[in-house]
Amino acid sequence: MHRLRALALAAILTPLSPAFAGSPVWKVSDGENRVFLGATVHLLAADDYPLPSTLATAYARSARLVLETDLARLQSPATAAVMLAALSYPPGQSIRQFVAPDTYDELARFFAARGVAMTQVDGFRPGMISTMMTLLELQRLGLTAPGVDAHFEARAVRDGKPLGRLESVDDQIGFLARMGKGREDDLLRYSLREVDKLPSLWPAIRNAWRDGNMDQLAELGVTPLEQDFPRIYEDLLVARNQAWIPQIEAMLQSRETELVLVGALHLAGRDGLLEQLAARGYMIEQLR
Repeated sequence: MHRLRALALAAILTPLSPAFAGSPVWKVSDGENRVFLGATVHLLAADDYPLPSTLATAYARSARLVLETDLARLQSPATAAVMLAALSYPPGQSIRQFVAPDTYDELARFFAARGVAMTQVDGFRPGMISTMMTLLELQRLGLTAPGVDAHFEARAVRDGKPLGRLESVDDQIGFLARMGKGREDDLLRYSLREVDKLPSLWPAIRNAWRDGNMDQLAELGVTPLEQDFPRIYEDLLVARNQAWIPQIEAMLQSRETELVLVGALHLAGRDGLLEQLAARGYMIEQLR
């Protein structure tokens, strides 16, 4: 269930020039204080380990680890029950009522090809269905190892390093429950299109994430979403980035250094955290 919830934030990246040599970590500073921002992918394959060394460097130099939300609480049985209720329609309603017939038929074909009957899906809201689709496809591609955020959360617990969160679990459940409301067909058509691309894109996804190629992220992950599904773009990325920026700025008011880990798409493009923080006058340096 944790992976279903987390994958709503997974990155869609693209091929990378061999000459590009970067990393998925940036130092944000005001001249005196600093915060490290790290790009994450929420599920990985076993051979994605070891992770880029700059992530470990930033972790070692930070007094606190800040994640999108409380991953441990997300995995609790109590939270799973709350989430299931929030992401399900009330009796008498189903996703069939909110999407076009051809969209529903395409969804049914997608799930049938992966051994899942639509009777197991019908009762879920679109945010949950979209997340299930992504999870099933990534699992089919062999991505079953913990992602960057889960890896470092476990390490912080072992090390006794303090943990912070940008959103509460209730925030994330509410976001998923609202995602696509009033535009269910748009969200699920977008999801069908993206999971169809995923098998051919995954090797490039892995490379671009590891090297932190934000231009490629913006060009092939962020811009198409903004152009084709602007309201979903606002919900998935812009609104959440705007809510996170004041929290990151507050961190920059203290001498303590934090490592903040967020889904890679949250760092890319003109509305991404990196450009927004640079526009506010902060210095941005990619770790090498």
